[in-house]
Amino acid sequence: MTMQTLQIRIPKKLVEKIDLLIKSGLFRSRSEIFREAVRKYIQESNYNGMIPFIIGPFTAKQIEILKNTSFESLLPPNEVVESIKKELKTLTVE
Repeated sequence: MTMQTLQIRIPKKLVEKIDLLIKSGLFRSRSEIFREAVRKYIQESNYNGMIPFIIGPFTAKQIEILKNTSFESLLPPNEVVESIKKELKTLTVE
């Protein structure tokens, strides 16, 4: 998988919490935490079928971009969804 480098600004208190998660052994690096957070965010957005309103505030230009953007490419193919549904039906709780 090809990776790209991003530069972001994060409040100091949040960075301290992130570093505590790394120190506790839950994550190996800041990059790993951010990759996982973004992955989960996208999965949740796909589940809801829309970008959650909790992010923002958006500028008028950003709102227009979001309105005109198709997120279909983020959705898994139908056969993948059906396969997952079948697997979920076979799960048992002990």
